[in-house]
Amino acid sequence: MTPGLPASIRNRIAGLAEQRPSALTFMAGAFSTLAIAPAGFWPILFATVPCLAAAIDAVVCRRDELGHWPVLRRVALTGWLFGFGYFLFSIYWISASLFVDPGKHIWLLPFSATLMPAGLAIFFAFGAAIAALLWRPGLGGALALAIGLASSEWLRGQVLTGFPWNTIGYALTSDLQLMQWSALVGIHGLTLITILLAALPSRLSGRRAWLAPAAALGVMWIAGALRVDAAGEVPGVRLRVLQPNISQDIKWRFENRAQVFSRYLEMSKTDASGRRDELKGITHVVWPESAVPFLLLNAPDALSAIGEMLGGGRVLITGAVRLEAPASQTEARKIYNSILALGEGGQLVGVYDKIHLVPFGEYVPLRAMLDLFGLGGLTPAESGFAFGKPNDRVVRIPGLPPALALVCYEVIFPDEIRGYRTRPGLILNVTNDGWFRSTAGPHQHLHQARVRAVELGLPLVRSANTGISAIVDPYGRIIASIKLGSAGVIDAPLPAALSEPPYARWGDWIFAAVLSLALLAWHFVGQERRELP
Repeated sequence: MTPGLPASIRNRIAGLAEQRPSALTFMAGAFSTLAIAPAGFWPILFATVPCLAAAIDAVVCRRDELGHWPVLRRVALTGWLFGFGYFLFSIYWISASLFVDPGKHIWLLPFSATLMPAGLAIFFAFGAAIAALLWRPGLGGALALAIGLASSEWLRGQVLTGFPWNTIGYALTSDLQLMQWSALVGIHGLTLITILLAALPSRLSGRRAWLAPAAALGVMWIAGALRVDAAGEVPGVRLRVLQPNISQDIKWRFENRAQVFSRYLEMSKTDASGRRDELKGITHVVWPESAVPFLLLNAPDALSAIGEMLGGGRVLITGAVRLEAPASQTEARKIYNSILALGEGGQLVGVYDKIHLVPFGEYVPLRAMLDLFGLGGLTPAESGFAFGKPNDRVVRIPGLPPALALVCYEVIFPDEIRGYRTRPGLILNVTNDGWFRSTAGPHQHLHQARVRAVELGLPLVRSANTGISAIVDPYGRIIASIKLGSAGVIDAPLPAALSEPPYARWGDWIFAAVLSLALLAWHFVGQERRELP
C-alpha cells in the first residue's frame, strides 16, 4: 500500500491485511452496504475498497514465496469474503418473503439467508482473481481492481438468468448529479469508475492520492449538474397511480377477493388528498403487479365494474395473472404474469406478458428433478408462469406514448430492456414488493428503477402494492411518491422523454469501450514503470 493515506491508518490496514485478512475483507464488504440504498453513503467506499486492495496486495506480494496458483486461490478467497459480507447485509431482505407463510417456507431461512450471498460472492472471487493477475504497484493496482470487479459485476448480470442487483456502481448514483453519468456509460461503466476512484487513495502517493479522485468527482458532479434541466410534460395525460398497501396474507385469502377488488375501485375514484372525484381530469389509472387475487380477464362482472369506473376515454393499466387456454388438447394451458390495459367497457386494449421470470419464484428450472426433493411447489402455479414473447416489451396503450412495460425486477436489467425498434416514451413498471415488508429491498428496487430512467432518458411510472410507488422524470428526480408501507394515490402529469442518451443507443458496448480504455491505461502505466531507471 502506497503512502496516500495517513500513516496511522495505512499501517493499521496493512497490519490487519497481514494478520486478519479474512475479518478485514468480510467487514469491508459488510460496511460497503452503506454505500447503496437506502443509506446511499457512497464515501464509505473510500475506506472499504482500500481495505480490499490492501488484502489483495498483501497476498500478491508473496507470489515468489507462495507460487502462482496458491496466490490466486488466496486472492479469490479474499474477494469472496468481501462479496459475502456485501451480499449478506445488502440482500438479507429476500428472506423476509418466507415469513408470509412461515409454516410452509420458514425451513428455507438458513439457506436463503446464507447460500444466496455465498453464491453471489463467487463473482467477487472471480473479479479479485482477475485483479491479482493484473496486479501492479501504484495506479496499476487500482486499475487492476476496477477492471476485475467491474468485469465480474457485469458477468453477474449475465450468468444463468442474471442477477445484477446492487451492482457497486449504484453507490455513486445516490447523488442525482453523479447519477447523470449512467446516461453516458451505464451502470456497469459507473461500477468501473466507482471502484477505480475509491481505490486511488490507497494506491497513489502524496497529494495525488486524494487530489485525483476529488478532481474527478468534482468534474463529474459539475457535468451532471449542467445536464439536469426542467422536464417537460406530455400534453393531455394525467396519471393516477395506486398504492393500496394490502398485505400478502390478506390479499390471497379466497374470502377476501371481493373486498380487495372493491378497495381498488374506491381508491381509483379518490384523489391524492382523499376526496372522491370520480376520476375527474384523469386519463390513465395504474394498479400494481397482480393487483387482484383472481383471473381478471375471466371475471366478466369485474371487467364490467372497471368499465363503469372508467367511463369513456380513460384507460386502466394493471398487473394481473393471465390465463391462456391451450390451442389443442395436446398443449397445456399457460399462465402469464402480465400487464393489461383495459379501456371503455373493460375491453382489453393492450397486453404485455413478463419475459424475465424469477427463478424459483415464478418458475422452477429443472422442475421434474426438484419435485423429487419436494421443492417443485415453490412456484405459484402447477407449472409456474410461462415466459412472454422475447423482444415484445414496447406496448401501445391508447392515449400514451409507446410504453416500455416491465414487471417487478425486469427493471434491474439495463442492457436487456433497451434497443427496441420503436423508441418508448416511458417506462411502465408494476411490482409487488409486499413480500419483503419494510426492509431495504423496496428502497433498492426503486433506486435501480430510477437509474434505468436516466440510462434510457425516459420517465418512470411505477405502481407498487405496498411501496414504493413513484413518478420519476428522465433525470431520475422523484416527482411524486408514496412512502413504503402506506396507502395512497399519486395524481400527476407524465414527464416528457428526452432524446436518446448514449447508453440507450449503444448499451453495454459502452461498458466494453470503458473497459478497453481501462486496460489501455493499465498497459501504459506498466510501460512507464518499466522505463523508469
